[in-house]
Amino acid sequence: MMKNSWEGKPAEPFSQSSVFGALGVGLLILLLYFGAPILLPAILAFFLSLLLDPGVKRLENLRVPRTWAALALVITATLLFSAIGYAFYHSLTQVMDRVPRYSEKISVISHRLHRKAMSIQESTDLILAGGAPSGSSTPVQKVEIVGAKTSSPITGYILRGFNSALNLATLLFFIPLISFFLLCEKEFLRLRVQSVVQDTALFETICFELRSMARGFFVGNFFLGMSMSLCFACLFVGMKLEDAPELSLLAGFLNLIPVFGALLGGVVPGVQALLQFDSLAPSIWIAVSSLVIHFIGNNLFLPKLLGARVNVNHTAAVLGFLFWGTLWGAMGLFLAIPLMSILRLILLSRESCIPYANLIGQIPVVGAQRIYTPSSFRDHGPSA
Repeated sequence: MMKNSWEGKPAEPFSQSSVFGALGVGLLILLLYFGAPILLPAILAFFLSLLLDPGVKRLENLRVPRTWAALALVITATLLFSAIGYAFYHSLTQVMDRVPRYSEKISVISHRLHRKAMSIQESTDLILAGGAPSGSSTPVQKVEIVGAKTSSPITGYILRGFNSALNLATLLFFIPLISFFLLCEKEFLRLRVQSVVQDTALFETICFELRSMARGFFVGNFFLGMSMSLCFACLFVGMKLEDAPELSLLAGFLNLIPVFGALLGGVVPGVQALLQFDSLAPSIWIAVSSLVIHFIGNNLFLPKLLGARVNVNHTAAVLGFLFWGTLWGAMGLFLAIPLMSILRLILLSRESCIPYANLIGQIPVVGAQRIYTPSSFRDHGPSA
């Protein structure tokens, strides 16, 4: 009788490297969770510096000192993002401020839903138990609206990763400040990091892939978000929805989120339509439009805008949303795909980790190829 190949071999003990590796991953996750107030501004500042660096180079070619060029672009970008953030905040607060005005309507809707739920429950009891319905329905109390100042789980989710709103404002001040110093000291930091990596070709390739990913992702998503917002603006203005410009901007950019974007982008405008109009038709129109715009934007136009520069497959993207969203809330959802792309680049920097990097990427990389992906060297070299 032949002996199985695995019989007679002693069980290999759990290696110390595996134990230390598991402990390292656990400590890293703890660091990411508790260090969010420091890591989030640093990561956002790093991405902002990557986006602004081409503009700084163009101004340098026009004989503008790098310090002044970096300062001008950082201030401009800060004002632009502040205006977009204020528009998001204004659209949410406007809907919340109207809640007390629609308290009676909310009570009617709540009563209808409660009666429908009780009817379903009685029918289920009748089918399963074979007896008469209980009929013991509790009287519906009028919904009491506390007001817009009441805290909600959504607010806590958005602010997750920050200790308080004051801390959030303080740290947002450091994002443009860190970006400014990164732009001013780019060459100095580049030489120092390159001396640590020591592999010049590998370092140049990582830098190129990182720049291409960041600019392609953020710039492509920005233009697509504005296009989606314009489509929603035409719909909301035609429906005579209150605060149509702010709600269209909110719906357009929320629809950029893969898988969940259609739901998130239609919630706030749908609630506003439900409160403002007497029928469900406007809310249904908003839901259907959100699904259609989300499908067209994320499946037809976004791949053409990004190409293979991000190189993160859909499964890894969804897992990234779950992981980073759990750690850092709304900001984790926003940064999930770029962070997964950075994780892929880090894994590709070691030849032994290439199979794990291919689990994240959409275009596989073979061993000798390292991180030389088709997107990197189709038209450019590593030093571009």
